[in-house]
Amino acid sequence: MFDAPVIQRSEDVATDLCGWADEFPVFRAATLDEIVSTLTAFVRDTTPEQIRAWRGSISGLQQQCGAVLDERSSAQRYCAILEYQMPDGSKRVDAVLLLSGAVLIVEMKGDGNWQPQYREQAADYARRLFWFHRYCGENNVRVHTVLVNYGYGESDEERDFLTTTRLERLSEVMKRFDQPEIAPPLTLERFLSADACQPSPSLVQAVRAIFRNTRSQRSNESMK
Repeated sequence: MFDAPVIQRSEDVATDLCGWADEFPVFRAATLDEIVSTLTAFVRDTTPEQIRAWRGSISGLQQQCGAVLDERSSAQRYCAILEYQMPDGSKRVDAVLLLSGAVLIVEMKGDGNWQPQYREQAADYARRLFWFHRYCGENNVRVHTVLVNYGYGESDEERDFLTTTRLERLSEVMKRFDQPEIAPPLTLERFLSADACQPSPSLVQAVRAIFRNTRSQRSNESMK
C-alpha cells in the first residue's frame, strides 16, 4: 500500500465550477471519505446511488493517477478535477485530468454498458471543451474524452475525441496522451479561471458566420 505523505490541499482553487480540484500528489494522498464529503457538499442533489458510484470509482482513479506519478516526474504538476461543470452548463463530467499537452475528460461507469448515443455525447464533451474553453486546444493541446469501465465487462475503443478502457488500464491511456515535449500542463488556476469558459470573440464570429451560412442555404433551397 502506498504510504502517503502529509500534503496540504490547495484551498485557493476553490470554485463553483467543480467539486474537487488539486494536483496529483494531493489527490492521491487524500482519503476517500475526505473526497466524498467534499463532493457531497458541492452536489446539492446527491443521491445514495451517486455516493456509491463515487466510493466505487474514486479510489481506483487515485491509484491510476498515482501510477503515472510513480513513473513520470512531470506528473507532480498534473491535476485532477472532479465533478466539473462543462463550459456551456450542459452537464457535470466525472473528472478532468490536466496532463502535459492534453486535457482528458473522464466519465466512469460500473458496467461499461455505453449505448452508441451516449458514446457520441461523451465525444461531444471533448469537442465542446475544445470549442468553448478559452485555454483548451491552445499550443497543440489535445482534448479527449475517456469512458472508463470500473466494473465488469471489457471496454477498449479509440476514435476521434473518444477512448473507452477499463479502470486498471487508465494510467496507460494517460501516458499515451501525455506529451511533455509538446506543451506544459494547464494549471488549475488557469483552467478554472473566471474568464476560461467564455468563447473568444473569434469563435463567436465563426459560430455566427456558420449560422448565417446555414440559414442562407436553407433560404435558397426553399426558393428552388
